[in-house]
Amino acid sequence: MKMNFIGHMFKRFLPKGLMGRTMLSLIIPMIMLQTIVGYVFYDRHWDTVSKRLVNYYVNSIKSAEYFIDFEDRNQEWIKSYFKEIEDMDVSYFPNTEFVKKENLYPYLIRNYPNAEEAFRQEFGDGNYNIIANEEMKHLRTEVNFNGGLLVVESSLKKLFTSSTAVVFLWIIFGGIFAVLIAYPFIRGQVRSIEDLAQATEDFGKGKEVVGFVPSGASQIRRTGNAFLQMQSRITRVFNNRMKMLFAISHDLRTPLTRMLLEVQKTKDLDLKENLNEEIEDMKRMIDEYLEYAKGEGGETTKKVDVEDLLGNVVDRFNSFDKKFVCKFAHLDKKVDLKPEAMKRCLNNVIMNAVRYADTTVLVKMRKERDNIVVNIEDDGCGIPEDKRDEMFKPFARIETSRNTKTGGVGLGLAIAKEIVLAHGGDIYLKDGHSLKGLRVKIVLPI
Repeated sequence: MKMNFIGHMFKRFLPKGLMGRTMLSLIIPMIMLQTIVGYVFYDRHWDTVSKRLVNYYVNSIKSAEYFIDFEDRNQEWIKSYFKEIEDMDVSYFPNTEFVKKENLYPYLIRNYPNAEEAFRQEFGDGNYNIIANEEMKHLRTEVNFNGGLLVVESSLKKLFTSSTAVVFLWIIFGGIFAVLIAYPFIRGQVRSIEDLAQATEDFGKGKEVVGFVPSGASQIRRTGNAFLQMQSRITRVFNNRMKMLFAISHDLRTPLTRMLLEVQKTKDLDLKENLNEEIEDMKRMIDEYLEYAKGEGGETTKKVDVEDLLGNVVDRFNSFDKKFVCKFAHLDKKVDLKPEAMKRCLNNVIMNAVRYADTTVLVKMRKERDNIVVNIEDDGCGIPEDKRDEMFKPFARIETSRNTKTGGVGLGLAIAKEIVLAHGGDIYLKDGHSLKGLRVKIVLPI
């Protein structure tokens, strides 16, 4: 459970895009490599160099002690010599009591761990003080020597080598430079994948794909060419189906028209009325079959004001004896839709709501993240939950009779779902919130 939680939190902070993840796959190994190189460098080179510098500094102090003994404390000569040769200020105060001071060199202990050991070995524990000023630029060393106090002052640079900083700067800026060099190459490959993804998404939503040219690596170009071939085949199949449907429509309507003309010659009024009703039912059924088979047709997408479109569809039902309650949120921009197909979808759903509502139909529209959500709700008896998925199948009806006047042909929701899916959205049947009947939820991407 804990590992799942950690994995979930890790995924939350990962970049969502391909560009971010690709750059991360480059940067993380580089940081790990630089960390390892830096650690090895510190452990070997820096430690060795700092130890030598500390030993040299300690030996310089020992040399000062030797000169003080040898030259019988000729301090002016000693000061001049060490200032000129070692760039160190050396002073000796005979008969001066040495006082041990604590915690005056934490910076040295932390950054130069060899200093403490070297001073202890040469001068004995408790016989020296190492003092660094607040700016960490000046170093003062006090040593208990021959009953007096030996003071050596110098720059802290004597314990510091600039090559260490240079190497670390090369590691850091070298990594940054490598990332900057790799970025345009990675960006080019990612842009090719983004273009392919956008073209696929547009085609899936029924939009016309214009200006897409496969580019990038050979695998990406091969995938792009396969997409163009697939698009061409699907478009060709769809156009052939449309031509066939128009031909079927013409062939079916011609005999119906002849039947209608023959019926008009009949003198039996009751028979004429019954035959006319049957012919109208057949024409309506043929229209619905063709509408389902046609789907959203060859219509192109346009920038559509969803609020206006939804309002126009609802206005068509003003003549029905149902109360309509509309709640539309204002959208800041128009949405790419096939307007006639979407009107057909909404008309089918609202017609079902009107047909089965007792008194009221509620139509709501709002924006939810990157989607438009349309809820159409009625106060009727609803649909049992175990039969809701079946209602999207062609010719499925909650009303078991085959009378088209009471329940239609059973293609309304099937057509609505085909249109919504063609726009990249989805449609659901839910329990009502406000009216406690059936609620149809349509989700469309912006």
